[in-house]
Amino acid sequence: MEKRIILTLLWFSSLVTNVFPQAIKVSGRLLNNKTEAVEFANVTLKSTEIFYGGASDEYGRFVIQVTSGNYIIRISAIGYETYEKEIAIEKDMDLGEIRMVESTVEVGEVVVKAQRVVRKADRFIINIANDPAMVGKTGSEALALSPGVFVRERDGVISINGKSGTRVIVNERPLRERGADLMRYLQTLKAEDIVRIEVLPTSGAEYDANNSGGAIKITLKRQREDGMNGNVGASYAFAQGEDVSSFGPSLSMNYKNKRLSLYTGLNYDTNRTIEYTTDEINLRTTNKRIQSHSDISSSNNTGRIRAGGVYDFNHNQSVGLEAYYSRDLRKNRSVADLTETMNENRTDIVSLYSGKNTRENYSLSANYFLPVDSLGSLFKLLLDYHHNGVDNDQDYHSEFRGFVYYDSIYRSDVNTQNDLYAASADLSLHINDHTTFGSGLKYTRNRMNSGTLFEYLIGTAWCENPPYSSQNEFSENITGLYVSFSSRVKKVSYALGLRGEYTYALPWTNQTEDIEKQRYFNLFPSVNIMLPFGGKGQHFVVLNYNRKIRRPTFSHLNPYRLPVSEYTYIEGNPRLRAALSDDYSVAMGLFNRYYLTVGVTDTKGAFNRVSVVEPDLPNVVIMRVDNVARYTTCYLGINASLKPFKWWQINLNVLARKDDVEIFGEKRTIEGLQTNIAQTFYLPNDYFLDISAYYATPFIDGNMKTKTDPQVSASLRKQFFNKRLTATFSVNNIPNIGTARISVDEKDFRRYINSRYGFMEFGASLRYNFKAGKNVRVKKTETGAAEEKLRLE
Repeated sequence: MEKRIILTLLWFSSLVTNVFPQAIKVSGRLLNNKTEAVEFANVTLKSTEIFYGGASDEYGRFVIQVTSGNYIIRISAIGYETYEKEIAIEKDMDLGEIRMVESTVEVGEVVVKAQRVVRKADRFIINIANDPAMVGKTGSEALALSPGVFVRERDGVISINGKSGTRVIVNERPLRERGADLMRYLQTLKAEDIVRIEVLPTSGAEYDANNSGGAIKITLKRQREDGMNGNVGASYAFAQGEDVSSFGPSLSMNYKNKRLSLYTGLNYDTNRTIEYTTDEINLRTTNKRIQSHSDISSSNNTGRIRAGGVYDFNHNQSVGLEAYYSRDLRKNRSVADLTETMNENRTDIVSLYSGKNTRENYSLSANYFLPVDSLGSLFKLLLDYHHNGVDNDQDYHSEFRGFVYYDSIYRSDVNTQNDLYAASADLSLHINDHTTFGSGLKYTRNRMNSGTLFEYLIGTAWCENPPYSSQNEFSENITGLYVSFSSRVKKVSYALGLRGEYTYALPWTNQTEDIEKQRYFNLFPSVNIMLPFGGKGQHFVVLNYNRKIRRPTFSHLNPYRLPVSEYTYIEGNPRLRAALSDDYSVAMGLFNRYYLTVGVTDTKGAFNRVSVVEPDLPNVVIMRVDNVARYTTCYLGINASLKPFKWWQINLNVLARKDDVEIFGEKRTIEGLQTNIAQTFYLPNDYFLDISAYYATPFIDGNMKTKTDPQVSASLRKQFFNKRLTATFSVNNIPNIGTARISVDEKDFRRYINSRYGFMEFGASLRYNFKAGKNVRVKKTETGAAEEKLRLE
């Protein structure tokens, strides 16, 4: 089967390359009446049958590949009158300098009916440079306006069509941040500095096969002149009547002097949270009932610093180096009241759990770039090292009163050291404006060393508890090779790719001897074909097939066992195996504004959360991540981007899905709906009001069913001092509800958890952008090990 796939891809690529018509290059440069470059203007060439488009760069230059024929060239940019002209193209044509006439219409009066969204075979491209709808928005708010993208700022989740694991890439640099850290970084980006956003529902062969949730690429405006710029800001939020608050100052600076670009970023975050949880367990085999109530509070303090630089040897070569360090200190405290009833015998238990978790990360990234030609062909070499160290100390004290009467004091210490080494080389050749060939090679080595010490107190002596203590190691070597090709035949465009990865993993723990070495090789093909229809090319159908792999995180592989209460534990699973998934989808777009996607994702050995009764301890319930036999999702996604009035913009994402899970020899099915709506209202005096809402019906994860409350948030934005100061006031979780309800119903036990974790929060933030000298944009160092770094967390 895999040989047939390879031969088919190679034959198709060869056939299309031979029949593809010769492309013609149309170029020019845009200037205003002051001979200044007009950057990031939209440039289109349209005939009666076909449409080509592009944008000018920071120097006002543009190059577009077309076929011969008669066209109307149209150039538009905010602040300038639209330029139109009929031209006949038979061979390469340089239009020279084109003078753009400044418009007398104010920016605030410009009416944009919809974002300029371009669909290619494997991605959406949203060109937002010079879009007035983006004024004053952050990077996260710009993402929320992209087709199929779900952004839940509260818990830091970004997904495409509901698929988890979506990667965010800024200027070809995959971000290592996730969760709240990712949201915070995106909120520091100014949407006005974004040239375009590319949404890849399924990432191609050039991305790691472990990247199962697609990718979002953000391209920022590049550097032009020497100087310095940056921003400083702070945010604060609190929940009235609860011990919940957050505070986060930040500073970033960019400096450019001729060939040298330097940048640094510092931020510190402190937050306090509280969670109220009730837990009820009925153990049918022992006729025991356990009821508990817990108040769980935590404080978290995190500091991060990033510094790097890029040196340009000339226009064709550059090297970059970046160092990163972060330290996170988390303190937790849980007070619980638990009642155990069995055969009318009752025992009351009061527990106090407290602990400290310290996490340190440091990494070093280096890269070398060699542009091959003026069309964007590029060779790049990426080197990465990342270290992650975690020390988790927990103390437990429980008092049993009633039918059972005694005190229990114990403690645990989990120390984990993770190291990652990665090297990759990639070559992309842009044959013309719509034909690209890519290939690359990557090697990654991961290593984990972890020790768990579990002790209990007898008198004044601490004694080790061997069944819960362990020494664990995990080493992994991954070698990947890929080729990709994208082009177009008349109106039909396509993107093909094939990636092969060989993995050798060696897990070890002193707790058992029956863990096998893992040696496996997999091929990961990707096929994307787009067929436009309609006279103006505003409608299209896209066919997609993609295969991916998901490898377990190191924390899931670590065979620790930590108590949540006296009868419930969370544990790691060193027997986890990688999961393979196949994704099939058909997408349709209408008027470049309405999008519909129908698809099926079939995963063998998917990772799911599983709750089971401990075989040797029938009164204890264990929760862990495990492989289920199969997880199949059928989904229907609908997206609409509308601007019914110049003062109202709407982006709607709706996802209907049906999940089938094969677990414990049976199939379990649930149907659900996930919706996200983002609205922006343009108020007088340049105020912006943003209102977002998120809702999801219950979903299943393994044998656990979860239901969460809807969320509604609002923020009011205003810019001052020539748009250098941005002030935002926000109210998150306006309904003041935030509860997760988790249920498990098996033959031997039933469990129901109700956790209140969300409260209405009021927040305010200020961000001031400063600069010295001329307008400056610096380059950033790229990393090639983003997926692996996430697995170390």
